[in-house]
Amino acid sequence: VPAEIHSAMRWCSAWIAAVAAVGSVEDPPWAEPLTPPANAAEIAKQADTMDHNQALAHYRRALEEAQQGMKDAATWAHDARQHIGSASADLGVALKRLRAVKQAHAKATVAASPDAGKEVEIAKEEAEDAKSVAKVEAEEVQEAKEELDKYPVPDVNTQQLDALYHGNKDVLIAFYAPWCRHCQQFVLKPDASFNRIARFLKEVDTLEVVRFSVAQGKIPEPWHATFLPGIVVYSPGYEPQEYRGRDWTNLLKFIVDNSRKSTGKFPAMPTTLM
Repeated sequence: VPAEIHSAMRWCSAWIAAVAAVGSVEDPPWAEPLTPPANAAEIAKQADTMDHNQALAHYRRALEEAQQGMKDAATWAHDARQHIGSASADLGVALKRLRAVKQAHAKATVAASPDAGKEVEIAKEEAEDAKSVAKVEAEEVQEAKEELDKYPVPDVNTQQLDALYHGNKDVLIAFYAPWCRHCQQFVLKPDASFNRIARFLKEVDTLEVVRFSVAQGKIPEPWHATFLPGIVVYSPGYEPQEYRGRDWTNLLKFIVDNSRKSTGKFPAMPTTLM
């Protein structure tokens, strides 16, 4: 029994010390204040005058109250830790928002700076220049197409072809078939290579540029074409010469070399054909 009394006295002393320590700090708003029992000191003083059973009962009650006080203190500490953790999380969110506000402010400051304004103006001017260049290029393409329409390559029949053979001009002729895919690409389309070459040579007045469709009949003698489309150059007094390639640069050289009546009248070789 004395051991139990001594244990109760230790619990009681610990609880009174804990309560005294807690009472010296302002209680948080989320916790109920802990107060020691008013007769705690009296219980200790009366221990020597009580008989064994009374002392044991009092100290057991003091022990229970001390244990409950310790549980209450632990609960308070747990609640305090939770509130501290919540406050820390709220502080982290607030710091992130503050950083975001600072970054937005920095961007706004840069955007509002005189240098940024100059860069915006330069970008606008460059965009306008690009639009102007694109507009000029589109106009040039449109003019080239209109020019092709002004100087279409005429189709000839058998009688006209015979007249060209007995004439006094050089002749550049394309033999084609309307259903031939290669003929459509190289001869028939408005922007086909043969039409571009015809436009390039339109100022050579000693050269006739024409085309003949095999749909109207067999190619008459002495004209000939091994395959379609067939490109042939004829100069009076010479045999018609058939071009065997598909490259327009070599074709121009072929035309110049085999057009004897037009020697010295051809313009300089272009880098591109419009």
